[in-house]
Amino acid sequence: MTAQERGFVFSLPRCSLLLLAGLLAACAGAPSTTPLADRGQTTRLKAAQHFRECRTQLALAEYRKVLYLAELRDDHRDIATALLNLGTIQLVRGEYAEAEAQLQQAQSRFEQLGDGDATLQAGIGLATLRVKQGRAAEGLDGYRRLQQRFDQKKGHLPLLQVMLWNGTASAHKELADYAQAHAALDRAEELLAGMEAPRDLAATWMNRARIHFQQGDLQKAKQAAVQALAKDRGTENSLGIGTDLLLLGMIAERQGAPAQARQHLRQAASLFDYCGLERKRFFSAEQLRLLDKTAR
Repeated sequence: MTAQERGFVFSLPRCSLLLLAGLLAACAGAPSTTPLADRGQTTRLKAAQHFRECRTQLALAEYRKVLYLAELRDDHRDIATALLNLGTIQLVRGEYAEAEAQLQQAQSRFEQLGDGDATLQAGIGLATLRVKQGRAAEGLDGYRRLQQRFDQKKGHLPLLQVMLWNGTASAHKELADYAQAHAALDRAEELLAGMEAPRDLAATWMNRARIHFQQGDLQKAKQAAVQALAKDRGTENSLGIGTDLLLLGMIAERQGAPAQARQHLRQAASLFDYCGLERKRFFSAEQLRLLDKTAR
């Protein structure tokens, strides 16, 4: 069974947000044989749909039900999968303590089950968490260890390596090692050239845009962000669209285009609200004041 079929949330590091938006799918494993298993499958489908629609609070509630039903059945694989999904969504929501606990449990359980792909994904989540917490050097070390693990064992999902390269790039960006960050994204784009993974490609372009922005190259940042936005709009990726618009708003601010900046920021804020995410995690205090003023 593939990771997509298990119902995993893909992919993690966009880095200030995620790559998490691409391949969430409901579990499509063996047919259910008991009422509890049937109920778990129905709940899993509902949770996956909520996340596809970027309703993170509703998705969390349903995945908690999935975990409860899996624990009633003592289904170790479904328990681990639910923990991984819960931890990944909490990572997106900025609930870092809860995310760390869930991801650590998921990683341990998948190691016991001998599931290399799922163990890697939980590890990527934990490395991403370190970067988000301002511990970029620890996150980079985590990504490197996972990359070695990926290289040592063949047969892992190629998209996991895309996630690893994106995460590595995000860590290098936080450490202001821009050449290494761009090189990591080059590797990710090389892999994506042979895949049909538009959301992950958009996230890779957005990561590139963020690096250019941090370097002060606004023209290249805007070009990459516009590319990402077009791809995200094509897949109706609400969260991706929001992050793209936020960066475009920041670029417009720097370029002295306040009207354009306000438009982008308002649209981004609306999408974050829809997704159940706190504005203060994404906007500066000045931007929040601007949004409050324009809403009156």
